Amino acid sequence: MSVFNPRVAIRRHAEVPAVCEACGHRTALKNRDKEMDDALVDSTVLDDSRAELALLHRAERLFARFPDSNDALKVGREQLHPKQHPRVSQDLEFQAALQADPELSDFLRHSMFHLSTRSAGVTRLIEQLSQRDFSAIRCPNCDQGRLHLPEEFYHAL
Repeated sequence: MSVFNPRVAIRRHAEVPAVCEACGHRTALKNRDKEMDDALVDSTVLDDSRAELALLHRAERLFARFPDSNDALKVGREQLHPKQHPRVSQDLEFQAALQADPELSDFLRHSMFHLSTRSAGVTRLIEQLSQRDFSAIRCPNCDQGRLHLPEEFYHAL
């Protein structure tokens, strides 16, 4: 069994695509060093983490709309005590509200986490990565944004 390490995987590519998070400029990066590759990975993780935190906040708002729901999906993500909150397979009102947000529905159905713990962890990661120096990957087009790896490339590493 091997553990995926994007910092190692990116080094195997002579050229990597990158996109600016501010202006959308796309470029291909060839002459990179370890500092640049690490910054690209951290920038990508930062953007992914911000997107995940937005989904977690949407889940919190959805759950708050249904405080008395014992839908298995809600109870599981909130890790409510099963004796106090017996799970039902589906709460039809909760499920109807969830279906109105397909992205959130997919996220909740395919992720395993405890909502408050995951939200706190992702928030800490964002705070940590936001302190990082990204000057090595400043956008050459707008000089304001930072580059990151496109999702399709990052997930194919």
